[in-house]
Amino acid sequence: MFKIKNRQMFEQMEAQITPEDQETAWKETENFSNPIARYNAYLNSVCLKTFVAWLQDWLREEKTAIKPLVLPSLKSLITLWEVLNGTAINVGEMRLILIPSDDLDIFELRVPQEWVDNPNWVGDYYLAVGVNLDSDEQDCWLKIAGFATHRKLKNDGVYNPLDRSYSLPVAALNQSLMVMELLTGLDVREELEELEIVSENEAEFLLKKLGNNAIYSPRLVPEVAVEKWVALISNEAWREKLYQKRMGMENVIKPVVNLGRWLEGVLEAGWQSLEETYWAAKESITAQKVYATDWRNEVLPTVRLVMTVTPKEEGKTDICLQLQPAPGELCLQPNVKLIVQNEQQETMQEEEAGRETLFIEINLTTDQPGDQFCVIITAGDQSITETFEV
Repeated sequence: MFKIKNRQMFEQMEAQITPEDQETAWKETENFSNPIARYNAYLNSVCLKTFVAWLQDWLREEKTAIKPLVLPSLKSLITLWEVLNGTAINVGEMRLILIPSDDLDIFELRVPQEWVDNPNWVGDYYLAVGVNLDSDEQDCWLKIAGFATHRKLKNDGVYNPLDRSYSLPVAALNQSLMVMELLTGLDVREELEELEIVSENEAEFLLKKLGNNAIYSPRLVPEVAVEKWVALISNEAWREKLYQKRMGMENVIKPVVNLGRWLEGVLEAGWQSLEETYWAAKESITAQKVYATDWRNEVLPTVRLVMTVTPKEEGKTDICLQLQPAPGELCLQPNVKLIVQNEQQETMQEEEAGRETLFIEINLTTDQPGDQFCVIITAGDQSITETFEV
């Protein structure tokens, strides 16, 4: 955290919701499987836009270089809000969890279990946010009713197994955001157990069951253990696939592999961590994926893509991609290509294997969290594509 200078602005716990933000949020939340999911997304989007705008204004007043970072990313929130209420924001080393409600008379903070018991998503401070959207669009507002630390929510909150949430009455919340400054440097997170392990077979079974959009709230299906559900949606690729199934578009959108999650030790299905490689730097992670069944023609080769992700200063990330022959093979098949494209589908780099090529390699650096790029492997007229997000 940082030393708070402008106390009056930080203590102001209300902010106006602009008509522009309402209109943008409504347009951005069109694609959801049912009206309840869409309204949840709209409520969260309006809350996020208004809170971040207020936070950015305050940070400018503080003259700090810290910038709020939305988690897991702005682009993947759509898959989260389809099934869950809440948004996480990192502010420096501090993580806030926004829990919006359209109840103008907030009497409690009620946090879905996914935000409390998932060690990868856990926050430092959980904010009960009232969002007034019932007035004239010029008079809509957001108000923070109070906050609780993760430790207090976990230890003192009441767990409700029916809606799988932890709750605290407003009277038990810290009413002043200034208390966050007093807690600076203290460990406010309760220790949590590691997530349950979900195999690919289990994940496919759960995705098939919960991908039925007639189930309005898949997180509350009784026969699915909450531990399995939490592990399932914390995996970005599986959460993306669940969204696609619920939207009836699973073959249209390719899941995005989140490299930032790799650095937290969470790998998408199909990827395997390599503990030690000769090019891996300290504080980096290396993972591999072998492509065999993805190729549609037996003439085409099995190949292995190995990626090393290394965070650098000022938000930059170095990425090393190596396309290697299948285990047991000495060389790549000639004319196999490794291509990297940006979000506009423009080719950034391209390498092609020749005769007796041991591997081909591409190195790139990104400098913006949320940047996406595509890795394309081709052989003849066949190709496979993976989309990555930093």
